[in-house]
Amino acid sequence: MKTILVADDDPVIQRLLSYILEQAGYLVVLAWDGMEALEALESHKVDLVLLDLDMPRLNGLEVLTRIREHQVHFNIPVVILTASGQEADAERAWTAGVSQFLTK
Repeated sequence: MKTILVADDDPVIQRLLSYILEQAGYLVVLAWDGMEALEALESHKVDLVLLDLDMPRLNGLEVLTRIREHQVHFNIPVVILTASGQEADAERAWTAGVSQFLTK
């Protein structure tokens, strides 16, 4: 079974994504902030990361940068799913190595 890490500090978004992904047959791991996301990557074999930009402790861009710097996690696809429609945020995410950038 494929595992998807959902890193978002909004409990409604977490519940919605978890429900949809679990119904589609995926195992979902949740993280409330950037630090928990990085910890989850160390403790689970993750096949995809859905990552919010605006999170406590470490924001999504910081998490993305650390994922891309880590040889073991470098190739994991990362999708930024954010409420921010700012073009500057998208540009920073693309520069940092995001696989896809989607606005909520």
